[in-house]
Amino acid sequence: MEQRINKLDIILSELFCTNDGQLYGISNNGGFYTINKTNAEVEFVGETGLIPMFAQSATIDPYTGKCYWAATFPNFTSGLYEVDLTTGEASQFYAFPNGEEITGLYILRNVPADAPFAVENLEVNFQNGSNDGTVSFKMPSKKKNGTPLTGQIDYKLYLNDEIQSGKAAAGEVVNKSVHVETGMCKFVVVASNEAGEGEGCIKSVWIGIDSLEKVVGLTLKKTSKTGIALSWKVPTKGAHGGYINNDEVTYKIVRYPEGVTVQEGKKQISFTEEITKNGTIQILVWSDCSL
Repeated sequence: MEQRINKLDIILSELFCTNDGQLYGISNNGGFYTINKTNAEVEFVGETGLIPMFAQSATIDPYTGKCYWAATFPNFTSGLYEVDLTTGEASQFYAFPNGEEITGLYILRNVPADAPFAVENLEVNFQNGSNDGTVSFKMPSKKKNGTPLTGQIDYKLYLNDEIQSGKAAAGEVVNKSVHVETGMCKFVVVASNEAGEGEGCIKSVWIGIDSLEKVVGLTLKKTSKTGIALSWKVPTKGAHGGYINNDEVTYKIVRYPEGVTVQEGKKQISFTEEITKNGTIQILVWSDCSL
């Protein structure tokens, strides 16, 4: 669930963080800052010496801890810069030849050769909009280098910010009962051994009863000199791809320019009316679901 922490005192062009979650940002006037995730307070570290403009991004190498910034400038030039996290000073690493603008810059984690492969067959099962369900996955049976895994292997199951840990045998199918609050949840499973963590297996699913999509398949036909007929389709999924109960969906119809509600709380997917007033009308149909 989204929650505003606080209002920032600066305008950020980039926002990025270290492995341990320390947030950094570069402002639109080139200042380099640390950012407190609890209260959104910013602390000035130093000047990068550059003024950013247009699209750009920055990231931190998860292994070296170095910060790289794909920066674009008002004169339409751009390049890759290394930023000193202790002073904020930026030094050019590479000049992009054609003023390229890069967004979503990131560095892949280098999985050690003896670390486990990713888990397989990640499945998320929550029935009929329930907040209680199961997560299942198969533990890897091989290391990244292709040699067999044996014995118990550690795993972490991430439910957005919540972490559940456990152990299971190589190749074992794990079933976990979990409770998740309503909303979009990112499920991530990572297996690990003494060599390090394997690649994460990820699935994002809307949990709980979803909000409704807009009405689709809406048609309007003239049935007589004054008669009209509306029809539309029953929604098949929620706005986020989640569960909805079609038996509980009702519809509201408003006619404009009067703004008159001509039908509300009805489940049928059609409507007829006699229009006796000359002119142009607009009809809006809303779907609603009683939770």
